[in-house]
Amino acid sequence: MESSPTEPRWTSLIVDVSEECKEAICDLLWTRGAQGISEDHPGLHFTEGNTLYVTDEWEVPEPSNPTGSVQLTAWFEAKDSFATLTAEVEALAATLSSAPIAVRTETAPDTDWNASWKKGWEVTPLTDRVFVVPEWLDPPELTEGQHVLTLDPGMAFGTGTHETTMICAELLQEEVTLRPGLPVLDVGTGTGILALAGLLLGASTATGVDTDAAAVRVAQETAEKNHLTDRFTARCGSADFSDERWPLVLGNLLAPLIITLADELAARTSEDGLLIVSGLLTTQAESVVTALTGAGMSLTGRRDRNEWSGLCFRWTPAA
Repeated sequence: MESSPTEPRWTSLIVDVSEECKEAICDLLWTRGAQGISEDHPGLHFTEGNTLYVTDEWEVPEPSNPTGSVQLTAWFEAKDSFATLTAEVEALAATLSSAPIAVRTETAPDTDWNASWKKGWEVTPLTDRVFVVPEWLDPPELTEGQHVLTLDPGMAFGTGTHETTMICAELLQEEVTLRPGLPVLDVGTGTGILALAGLLLGASTATGVDTDAAAVRVAQETAEKNHLTDRFTARCGSADFSDERWPLVLGNLLAPLIITLADELAARTSEDGLLIVSGLLTTQAESVVTALTGAGMSLTGRRDRNEWSGLCFRWTPAA
């Protein structure tokens, strides 16, 4: 007899345990067939005032845990009883710590998680001329001069939904409209979304570089989906991957990385070219300006949206 569509198929075993026990408990849960384990504790959530990513340091600190206790949630295919596993978890925790432990189970209906994930995506206007469309959705009706960029949201960073990507894309569109046919370099290309948007908007060629080999592969796949492989090159590396210069350079990166790469980003920008950087908080803009000014460039434009900023730089004229 087939199970009912509403019949629970997954069971989560939820364990409240001390930090010192969590690794051993996780090891036990994995060996007993857990299909996935998540960890939660106070300090992980922005609603609690956590400033984990609001930092001027490139090395992101570990989130603090003021309680010393974590909640582990392990998912198992549903079975009749978790009494034996619960007893094992409690016994192991007792040998490692005197801190109290709590174990409970919750059931969940069988769900098509892939379909649920897809429901959260929709067509995103990257600019007023480029629309990012997940590959399972129908494109919108376009007017003259508008374009669709088909994307499979996945491992690589860059889906067009973040304000910094939009800011960078808008500044890119303005420059390519003024100077059509420019070659573009996109440092930290991720899915390749900005480089490929540049091609749709009128750039002649685009090169995307990323230190993540998976991102390079995804960027190339995105170019294939959009029939742009003849004008797009994806390379593994950073801003120092080449000695060449480009008339338009993009760096949608974190502020500390922009500061670290300031000299290399400037060196990739041609003498009459434009460097666009984004991915920084408005509170970090001054330090980015200082770094790129120190590399010989001048701030020529700025766009703020909520707490995020995008900055434009050109070479400082020789005295």
